[in-house]
Amino acid sequence: MTFKRLENTKGQVISKRFNGLTQDNIMNALNNRVRKATPTDPRVVFLIKKPFRFVFLDGCLSATGQFPEAFGIPGIIGSGKKPRAFMGWTTTTQNSIPNNDYMKFTRFFWEEWLNEEEGYNLQLQAAVDAAFLQAPTANPQALKILGSNLLTWRE
Repeated sequence: MTFKRLENTKGQVISKRFNGLTQDNIMNALNNRVRKATPTDPRVVFLIKKPFRFVFLDGCLSATGQFPEAFGIPGIIGSGKKPRAFMGWTTTTQNSIPNNDYMKFTRFFWEEWLNEEEGYNLQLQAAVDAAFLQAPTANPQALKILGSNLLTWRE
């Protein structure tokens, strides 16, 4: 077990014992909460203090669990709210010397989405689609976008 000091954005210590990036650590650091439905109250309530506009966790199984909610990005963004999106993988992503298409996907995704010639107005889904064309063996069904797939970098 490794011991590290984990702080939030204000420099306050969250935990001295740290075994990796966890959903709970992120929720605590950002003060974002999710109240799940109960038998007596079927509503899910998001208490979001510090929402991120865009998060791409480029790692195995990063779109499973509550990572999106930890960053303040619920699956559906209510009307009148600024668009937000979370992107991650639902499976293990394997790179090897003969096949590094997931790594290629990531590189091409950022090149497409941050394309200055487009004025940073390319929508998230369009950048994802273009990147998958250049990384043909990366699995498009394994990538999950929650929130707005119409988000642009300019927003």
